[in-house]
Amino acid sequence: MLSKSLFGALLAFAIADAALADTSAERDIKLTGDAMIYGGDIGDPVGPTPGDAKAFLNVTGKAAHRMFEMMGRSADQHGECVDPAVATRAKGDLTCMHDKDGYTCYLGFNLATGKSIASSTC
Repeated sequence: MLSKSLFGALLAFAIADAALADTSAERDIKLTGDAMIYGGDIGDPVGPTPGDAKAFLNVTGKAAHRMFEMMGRSADQHGECVDPAVATRAKGDLTCMHDKDGYTCYLGFNLATGKSIASSTC
């Protein structure tokens, strides 16, 4: 059984450690980028229709930087489509890149279903 003084010291250490951890959400990050509403395929877009409409979002700046960082190194991509001068991270339908010009993340959504879709081409 722990003595009261040892228990108190451990509890104080745990509280101090928790106080040092930043657990707050990052809010009010200015969103920059652009969007495209289209039909067909991202590689060969056509005009959207009510039954075939998709949104391509291109996020840049601090939001893209933080997204790239938070995806982690496990999302690093290598292969025939990746430019060696561009660091690429991808998970699911989200792709983020970092090059000499900064950070960019690509998101796509099928507007008829609300589901995410791949939003970049090789």
